[in-house]
This record gives sequence, structure tokens and C-alpha cells, in this order.
Amino acid sequence: MITQANGDFCDLGPHGSSGQRDRDYALVEGIQTVGSIVMLAVGLFLLIALWANYSSTRRSTLGLTTIGILFMMAGYLLVLIIGTAADQSC
Repeated sequence: MITQANGDFCDLGPHGSSGQRDRDYALVEGIQTVGSIVMLAVGLFLLIALWANYSSTRRSTLGLTTIGILFMMAGYLLVLIIGTAADQSC
């Protein structure tokens, strides 16, 4: 991840100290993780709501919407996996 001052995780300049740098990156990782979990939960809720009311929805609309929701959930799952598996070391 690149900071606003065009530094990476190993640069202390944009953060002032290694402790501040670690706090900045922990905050960003927390926001990324929580955001991904919330979006996965929203996607699951939408999928359940869609299939709970499938009798009032056309088959083609149901299929395309299901595929779209699953595609978006897969993207957030990828963000979650990559974001939590990253290892910052200098």
C-alpha cells in the first residue's frame, strides 16, 4: 500500500515514527477488513431476500441478479483475503 506522501510501509517519513506507521497501517487494515465483512453480510442478506421472494421475480431476473450478487461478494471476499494475508516486512 502506498501512502499519501508516496511512501510505502517501510518509509518512516510520511508517518513520523515506526509506531505511528504501524498504527496508520493497522487502522487502514481494520477499515478494509470491517468494510469487507459488512459488504459480505449485505450481499448475503440481499441474496436471502431475493430467494425468499423468488415467486414474484422472473427466472431470468432472478438468475442474473444472483450471479451479480455472488460476483460482488467474491470481490469483497478477495479483498478480505488479500488484506488480511498481507505481511508487511522491511
